[in-house]
Amino acid sequence: QAKQKVQTEDMRGFEQLINNYSNYTEEELIQEFLKLTKEGKKNGTLNTENLKKLSETVKPMLNEQQKRMLEMYLNYIS
Repeated sequence: QAKQKVQTEDMRGFEQLINNYSNYTEEELIQEFLKLTKEGKKNGTLNTENLKKLSETVKPMLNEQQKRMLEMYLNYIS
């Protein structure tokens, strides 16, 4: 039950994130992703485990091309 609550909260947060970036172009999204990743790594709030969790949460919502791009960027920043 606690795990389900966390997943529900994660999904709400993810939906809010999607709404925040819905008007961005693909290039703007990539730049923002790289910027936030750099900041998170620098201040210690983002690590490999967090990136893996994010990837696993997002992948089911992506098409094959988007999945490949996500993997490419995750490999780039790891």
